Amino acid sequence: MKLNKGYQIARLLTKSKVSDEQIEKELSSMTALEWDRICNILDNFLKAHDMPLDQGWALMINDIHNISDVYKVSEATLLSAYLPWIGMKKNESDENCEKLNDKEIEDKHLTTSQFERVLQEQKNGFLIHMNNEEAEDKFMHRNIELVDLSFDEVQTVKNNQLLAFTTNDSNASMFIDKKEIHDIEKAEDVDDLFSVSVKKAFNLYLSPEADHVDSKRNMVTVGFM
Repeated sequence: MKLNKGYQIARLLTKSKVSDEQIEKELSSMTALEWDRICNILDNFLKAHDMPLDQGWALMINDIHNISDVYKVSEATLLSAYLPWIGMKKNESDENCEKLNDKEIEDKHLTTSQFERVLQEQKNGFLIHMNNEEAEDKFMHRNIELVDLSFDEVQTVKNNQLLAFTTNDSNASMFIDKKEIHDIEKAEDVDDLFSVSVKKAFNLYLSPEADHVDSKRNMVTVGFM
């Protein structure tokens, strides 16, 4: 990860007292690909609110706080990585930008907008597997098993804020808040996950329960039938 001199700005915006040395240590603790994934999470949050950084910063404060706790790095470090990442993304001639955007990232991860386009192209319905480890731990001792949910179609509702999965023959529905989606990746080896075969599947990584940083993060797997 290319280090920068904006640590003071990052500390000011995040109200953090972490030292330059600690920021540099945390920046070097993960690979460029790992930082690219984290920065994509922040980028998807801004895109979900359809606003640039200067307008969406106040909304992103809580999101940065949650990500900081999940990845065990300071908020100032997150911002120190994200701000130059934006500049690199805009500069197509920057070799570092090309490394952060290599084909491996593009093949495995989608933005919320990209995922919505893939959803709209699907005509044969969806299977959804709820990977809530806390719920599974509770039900395991009560002989209750979480089953896959089946839906016919999906659309966005509530001013484009929610993904609404619905069925044609009943009132059953499921809603996913787009701003709670931190990352979307193509799922692999899902043959044993669903009760029937699916053509492809995507993992949606969501915020912890009730924003409690000590809670396990939820993951929803959407299978395309």
